[in-house]
Amino acid sequence: MLERYLQERKKPLAQLALDTLLELAPDHPRRAEYQRWVRELDQDIARHQQLETQYQAGREALHLGDLDGARRALDALRKIDPAARQTEELGEELGRIEHGLSLEEDLQRRKDEIDALLAQGAIDEARRRVDALRALPHVSKVTIDFLLRGIDEARVRHTEDQEIRGYERTLREHLTRNDHGAARDVAKAIGKRFPNRSRAAELMREIDEHEQALRRQASLQQGLAAIETFIQDGQRQQAELALRVLERLDLDRKQLQLLERRVRRL
Repeated sequence: MLERYLQERKKPLAQLALDTLLELAPDHPRRAEYQRWVRELDQDIARHQQLETQYQAGREALHLGDLDGARRALDALRKIDPAARQTEELGEELGRIEHGLSLEEDLQRRKDEIDALLAQGAIDEARRRVDALRALPHVSKVTIDFLLRGIDEARVRHTEDQEIRGYERTLREHLTRNDHGAARDVAKAIGKRFPNRSRAAELMREIDEHEQALRRQASLQQGLAAIETFIQDGQRQQAELALRVLERLDLDRKQLQLLERRVRRL
C-alpha cells in the first residue's frame, strides 16, 4: 500500500501507511528508504506540477499556433526533467508540426517559382517543375491539378499574346501613316477576336491620344503661322488673340515669352 501511494503521489496516505508500517515493524529493513521517499515526495509532487504546468502551456501554445511559445515551454520542461513523459510528448508533437510547416513552406516556395516562370513566359520550364512535384509524397493531387490548370491558362494567354502582337504591328503601321481609321479597325478586330482581354480598349485609348497629339501639333503650327503673319502686319489685337490660343496649346514657355515681347512692341 505504501509503495502504491508513493507512486500515486498521495502524500497524506503515504505518510499514514508509513506510520502504520513502522508501528507494526519498527525494525523494517527498508525503514530509512521509505522515510526518505516520503520526505522527497513533496519535491516530486512540486516537480510533477511544474512539468504538468509547462506541458499544458506548451499544448495550449500549439493549439493557438504559437510555436515560439511551445518552444519556450519545451525548453522549460527539459530543464525540469529531459526524460519526463511530458517533455518527450511535447517535443514529439512540436517536431511533427514544425516538420509539417517546413513541407508547407517548401511547397509554397516551389509554387512561387512556378508562378514567376509563368509570368516570364517560361511555360515549358514551369511544366517541368510541376512534374517534379508529383514525386513528392506530401503534395496532393488537388495541388497538382490546380498548378496544371494554371499552366494551361498561361499557355493560352501566351498564344493569344503572340497573335495580338501580330495585330499590333499592323496597327502601328497605320499609326505611322496617321491612318487612325484603319488603326481603329484593327483595334476593333482585336476586341472581337479576344473579347475577354482588355488590350483592344487600351489600344483605342492610344490611338485617340495619338490623334489628339497630331491635332494639337497641327493647331500649334497654324497658330504660330497666324501670329507671325499678325506680327509682320502690325495687327496687335489679332496677335494678342492668337497668343492666348497658343497659351492653351501648351506652347514652349521660352518661345511663348519671346512672342509676348514681340507682340508688346507692336
